Amino acid sequence: MAISASSSADSDCPPTAADIEAKKLSVPEVQQALQRLEREKLVLANKIQELQQDVSEHKLVLDAFAKVTADRKCYRMVGGVLVERSVAEVKPALEDHKQKVEATLEILEKNFNVLLKTHSAYTEKYLQLTGQAAPTSSSDVGATPGTAEKKSVGSAGILV
Repeated sequence: MAISASSSADSDCPPTAADIEAKKLSVPEVQQALQRLEREKLVLANKIQELQQDVSEHKLVLDAFAKVTADRKCYRMVGGVLVERSVAEVKPALEDHKQKVEATLEILEKNFNVLLKTHSAYTEKYLQLTGQAAPTSSSDVGATPGTAEKKSVGSAGILV
């Protein structure tokens, strides 16, 4: 699932504060944009939190692998089926997957920061148009993802 910082089809980069200021937007248009951005922030924050949990689980398993011999048997969940492998077979794949998830996480965090800037620009526009603070959702969507208390870490589908 590809998640972008902006869903506008006319450009790849999100609108800047100057772009938003230059547009002649009505109050309902700004409200709709703010609601859309709130939803995008929520989706992106949830995805970031999910990937952070995956990285944490991968780290836990790799730490467990460091304490055992390479020929020890382990079980890996592949497509809903437990498959018997050795630590030597699973460890490189797990390290590679962890690096890919971390790279994806970095990209999503950059997108989230861009989304926050865009949201801020629309909030300023709303304030200029109405003289009131922009209405926000009841959930704390603006919080940085990953600041929530961490859940207990599982084994990422691998038994040692």
